[in-house]
Amino acid sequence: MMFSDGSGPIPGENYTSDTKSYPWHQPPEFSNVADALDKMAIKLSSPKVARSIMAFAEAGFPLTRITQMIVMEGVAQGKWTVDMGLLLAGPFCKIMEIMCDSYDLEYTIGIEEEDEYHTGAFFKNQAELETKSKQATNIYKVVKQELPAIQEAAEEQEDPAAPDQGGTEEQDLGDQGFAQMMSGTPEEKE
Repeated sequence: MMFSDGSGPIPGENYTSDTKSYPWHQPPEFSNVADALDKMAIKLSSPKVARSIMAFAEAGFPLTRITQMIVMEGVAQGKWTVDMGLLLAGPFCKIMEIMCDSYDLEYTIGIEEEDEYHTGAFFKNQAELETKSKQATNIYKVVKQELPAIQEAAEEQEDPAAPDQGGTEEQDLGDQGFAQMMSGTPEEKE
């Protein structure tokens, strides 16, 4: 992308530039894990850095994610190699865990969470629940259609002056209305 003043990079320039200028292409600052750990333990426990780490931990960031940021930043700055960063990750996380405990902060390390793996049985169960949900919706529709008749029959049962409800087709809820509701297919009245 060229800028209007011509100061932008030339297309393809990144293929011809000297990559030796990147910090991670140079020999690392620390070649010994113990030296890197000593230096970083002091830096991590300094008030300025500790406040930042504790703010992240208090906000809910897992300590493993914070450790990953610190390790990758050290690789990008040329402090250690990627391999050495992997060796330093565990002690860095433990240092931050000790710091959180000393500040009485609730934290998560980031390895407590169990991944949810969905198997075929899970999806089969989901399909069955969806089918049952559709059936429940159908039952709701039937109940909604039959509700006026049910309410009318209930009101007639409460009325002491009402005639005996000796099994007429409209009033016999036990045999027809309720059974039809459960089957999900309302019967058309003739």
